[in-house]
Amino acid sequence: LWAGADLVVANDRSGWWNLEVLENAGALAPDAAPPWRALLPMQAEFGMPQWVYGMRTTAWDGHQLLAAACRQGQWQLGRVGIAGAPHWQPIEQPFSDLAALSAENGRLACVASNPQHPSGLLELNLTQGSWVHTPAAPCPIPAAAISAPEELWFEGHGQQPTQAWYYPPGGGGHPKAPLLVKGHSGPTGMARTGLSLGIQYWTSRGWGVVDVNYGGSTGFGRAYRERLNGQWG
Repeated sequence: LWAGADLVVANDRSGWWNLEVLENAGALAPDAAPPWRALLPMQAEFGMPQWVYGMRTTAWDGHQLLAAACRQGQWQLGRVGIAGAPHWQPIEQPFSDLAALSAENGRLACVASNPQHPSGLLELNLTQGSWVHTPAAPCPIPAAAISAPEELWFEGHGQQPTQAWYYPPGGGGHPKAPLLVKGHSGPTGMARTGLSLGIQYWTSRGWGVVDVNYGGSTGFGRAYRERLNGQWG
């Protein structure tokens, strides 16, 4: 991503897709080693595997760098300081599943959802701190009937800690409830927390659902993502 004269990339050399900047990149001599500088070292992913078009997690509005960061499988929006000391300033908004960031002149737009609201266009006025969310379609089920995801860690393949989202059946979990275990496609995709009517179909009928971020998933660092290398299928 070009941020004025600087070039910003997500690089996982640290073990996480963190942002790095190459200042005044256009003036770099062709034979010079590029002096990349880490912008914000942290255990969070500022990128995702580029499977399809539109998977943008950074944006430059002409004055500031904006980014989506994934921590423990959930996304948040924030401002990233390029000059001076590194800093991350979260942008207050209620959505935890974010993609396709675009920004210009103090405004940002992205595709957003959360456990209670379906996917739609999120528009933010960064100067005023206000936002509007327009879902692609209205939610067909009442808020009280939605089963919210609960974070679950368990001992997975190779006795390694593995993350999943557990959705209790409608009315709450109980020992006799049937359970559906779900694995996302990808394989370097991730189980997200945006409202899924497919999952709510089961929970509203008395089933629990476990949506697994198996070893190989994105959102938990490079080592987690590389667990599946050489073992696909």
